[in-house]
Amino acid sequence: GGEPRELASADLQLPPAAAAAVVAAEKEGGQASSQQQQVAAACGPDAAQGENEGSSGDAATTAAPGSDTVLGAAPGMLAPSVLPPDVPIQSASLGITLCGLLKLKEILIEKIGAAFLDMSTADVNTEWVEEVTAVRQCRLVEMEELVAPKDVAPPMYFISHTWKNKASRLFEYVINYLSNASDTVTVWLDILCVNQHEGTAAHQQDVHPHSFSSVVAACSAGTLVVTDAEVVSPATRAWCIFEWAHTLLLHGPDGLHLHIKPEDRAAVLASINVSAAQCYKEEDKEMILREVSLHHKSPEVFNTKLKLQLLLEPLSYRVDVQRLTERAAAMGTQWVFDEVDAWLATSSRVLCITAGAGEGKSTISAVLCSHQQQKQQNPAAATSYSDNAATVSAFHFLKYNDERRLEPIRIIKSLAFQLAERIPDMGKQLLHLDAEEVAMMTEVEQAFTELLLQPLQALKQQTQQRPVVLLIDALDEADPPGLQRALINGGKPTGPMPCGNQALKLVVDHLHHLPPIVRFIFTTRPDAAASQVLPCLERTFHNSVVWHLNPSELRSVKSGGSSSSVFEAAAHAQYGSGSHEKAQLVRDLLAVLMAAKEPLSQSFLQQLGLGGAIPLLPGYPTLFFVDDHHLYLVHKSLGDWLLDPTCSAAFAAHVCQGHATIGRHLAWLWRQHQQHTQQLQQQGAAASSSLLSFPYHSYLLKYMVAHLAGAADEAATAAASVDFDSLLQDFGFLSAALKADHGPAIIGALAVLKGHMSEVTSVAFSPDGRQLASGSKDKTLRLWDTATGQCTATLKGHTDCVRSVAFSPDGWQLASGSWDSTLRLWETATGQCTATLEGHTDSVTSAVFSPDSRQLASRSADYTLRLWDTATERQCTAALEVRPFLGQCVGRAENHAKPTGAKQAFPMAGRDKVKDVAVAAKLKERMANVRGG
Repeated sequence: GGEPRELASADLQLPPAAAAAVVAAEKEGGQASSQQQQVAAACGPDAAQGENEGSSGDAATTAAPGSDTVLGAAPGMLAPSVLPPDVPIQSASLGITLCGLLKLKEILIEKIGAAFLDMSTADVNTEWVEEVTAVRQCRLVEMEELVAPKDVAPPMYFISHTWKNKASRLFEYVINYLSNASDTVTVWLDILCVNQHEGTAAHQQDVHPHSFSSVVAACSAGTLVVTDAEVVSPATRAWCIFEWAHTLLLHGPDGLHLHIKPEDRAAVLASINVSAAQCYKEEDKEMILREVSLHHKSPEVFNTKLKLQLLLEPLSYRVDVQRLTERAAAMGTQWVFDEVDAWLATSSRVLCITAGAGEGKSTISAVLCSHQQQKQQNPAAATSYSDNAATVSAFHFLKYNDERRLEPIRIIKSLAFQLAERIPDMGKQLLHLDAEEVAMMTEVEQAFTELLLQPLQALKQQTQQRPVVLLIDALDEADPPGLQRALINGGKPTGPMPCGNQALKLVVDHLHHLPPIVRFIFTTRPDAAASQVLPCLERTFHNSVVWHLNPSELRSVKSGGSSSSVFEAAAHAQYGSGSHEKAQLVRDLLAVLMAAKEPLSQSFLQQLGLGGAIPLLPGYPTLFFVDDHHLYLVHKSLGDWLLDPTCSAAFAAHVCQGHATIGRHLAWLWRQHQQHTQQLQQQGAAASSSLLSFPYHSYLLKYMVAHLAGAADEAATAAASVDFDSLLQDFGFLSAALKADHGPAIIGALAVLKGHMSEVTSVAFSPDGRQLASGSKDKTLRLWDTATGQCTATLKGHTDCVRSVAFSPDGWQLASGSWDSTLRLWETATGQCTATLEGHTDSVTSAVFSPDSRQLASRSADYTLRLWDTATERQCTAALEVRPFLGQCVGRAENHAKPTGAKQAFPMAGRDKVKDVAVAAKLKERMANVRGG
């Protein structure tokens, strides 16, 4: 080791192009050409310099890029430009399937025994990998007796880890993290895919920076970071951080799979500093810093971006932008945004792009956002915040079938992340927040204030700032599913679901309070929020003109085509009347897809026995497609069609059956997890030693109860009911779910209405029985979905106890009476307070609407009843004085601000009816006082 020697072509395990160049040089017998010298240099330092640092026998010196370089780094790292571009990178095409990885783990346990559990990755490399590959001097994945040829394929995931941590935990993390993926998914793991024998040309090529870059680029799914910090934190290692930087450059934030527990987040964030990270070789560290500065402007910018990613855990929109823009391009759609530019030139804060289903609203959003998305993936090409004002600063795509996209706090965090990337000062402010506190945020108001409002208010104080443009796509997709189906089919519900559209409520309650430099682009169907979305936006932004555009005004080449009609034609063509055996498999898959709370993974569908049905879906892969291992629908209108039996007939999705299928499988997974935990405890290991405790863990904890409840409520299956009852008695599950902050979801599924901070004083059902309103001494009203038990809105405005609540018979208004002597009228569709009715001089104790919903009667502790016009003037039209003793009324009317020519109020409401209300209210109060005494 270390002595110069003469190279022969037979010694070089090179690709054909490189080998040919060396052979040519040997034949010439003279000075090799510059290209031949480059090939020789790329083959390794023992060819060019005769240097070998591995002679001491330290296993760590054979580690490839990406290993723990405190133990050792790839020797003789060369500048990326040295390797000729026409020399293929063999290791970039060598990945191992998850099936092969599982088999290899079993072999390791069999060969090494219990000692394997405590061995570091470096130990496994020295004591096993190098030994079993010594004769052939090859990569481990090339040993067919250990890894079957069918289990070797181009890699999808690059695995970033440190060699000093335990190999068993490395295997466990990768297998558990990808448990939702197909067993044919491949990973690139350096200990398996890099030639570990330094004397070979293959090793020198494998550890070359150009090879390393090619491997990361070849891993289309990105980089999976093994966040095991038991011995060494990967965030303190220069090579690991460099892998992350390279991933962000090549695949964007979506490609970096780096997940950390909330309690560990602050420590990891504090440790991220690529300039201070440790590296075995100084020349490697210099190369890393040089590459980071080249592609991310500076090490500081890169540190900030990575910390923000971990702090805010933003949602991914890559699939949305990519699929929509590709689809538009394939159909020849072209857009002209002169009208958008015209809006930007005005002082208006809001642009609303409105149209029906499938008319191109989301495609317009994707085109507007694609430029910004490209900049996020290639920061080196991005300019500073002083970009053209037309650039969308941050965006969010709502998805009716993805609960994550509908959660206000996730929306806030995703917008904050994008803005922080674009506005450096905002990023600095956010990084001063407590990482664990941010991870555990549950209050929308707190998240909005700390992550958006305060940072942007500080930005407002700076001079010459261009507008910040926020785009929120598809407000209609945040409508409750029942309301969406009724509207899409041309029906009109008896009344809107109160405040069912959480995204619109986020705009009304919070986003519109952002500084004036923030402007908004919304896309929506006009019938969203029970057709109140546009009036709601007009009222919310009453100080600004709301611009309205139709997609047709922005489209220069028209295109179209209904996804539901395409599905229907394809379904009948493939399955006829639907009696075909494959048709039943498709129906089962559709039931599961429409019952799911989030897009389901291929692996999960395979576990359900439905993986083979994916390519059988009518219109696949256009109407349904797989991206990032998850199955998606191309458009919401297709989901609406599938959920309406009157339209989709034999292919209607049976959601209840889907709930049962998903819920029962999740219950089985939970039982498997419990058995695994018990085994660990019997072995004396902590249950927490499992880095990712069980497959689909987050989805399971959050939604399993909801799925089983959905199946049990409809009596779909007795087995689901048994699982449901068993789960409610499992304190281990309840504890895990509460610890993961999924308590509200479970409480909602159980229909336990908990949320008020003080005594509940009044309740009222909506006319259709789907909603419940409650008033409390905590000065708020809350609205509850009676099907799920979840609180859909908290209405604030009263300054004292809310004593009475009442829905109008048409369901479009909600009235509340308070001890603050006022009544308030609320628009149920949006949750906005539309009027404050003042006139009583003491507590308002009850209220009731007239049958036509145009009048409201109220009773007060000031011994009066008042009648209010709720349809037009919203003023008191008459008052009745009630004597302070039981059951007697004075029929004297006092007209207050009655408009000229208005009809007498009493005939409309019914004089006797008003009297009865007064007597009943008085009697109720007296009886309550008697009981209390």
